[in-house]
Amino acid sequence: MKIPVICGIALKEKDDVIEALALHNGGDHTATYGVCLFDDYAPAVAGFSEKNEVIYDYEKMVQLLMERDGMTREDAEGFINFNTIPTLTYMKNPPVILYPVDEYEEED
Repeated sequence: MKIPVICGIALKEKDDVIEALALHNGGDHTATYGVCLFDDYAPAVAGFSEKNEVIYDYEKMVQLLMERDGMTREDAEGFINFNTIPTLTYMKNPPVILYPVDEYEEED
């Protein structure tokens, strides 16, 4: 899996995401206060929202578990859907999970 780079920082760990978010806000570390992150999914970050929410790419989260932890696709999806996504309801400022578009159709 390729490691995403935002604001010149390779997102390998949670601290990298926090530093990139601060740089995204002109070096203002107060922008990172109260931001909730997933500990083990830094390489699956797709970017940041205008409200400083961390956006994770669901497909990259699945790929990460498959490559790093040796899970099957079905096991990785099950793990994320059962153990990770339900935690969003308990977070004050939860991250966003991006479900990429499968394809685009031409309009007639």
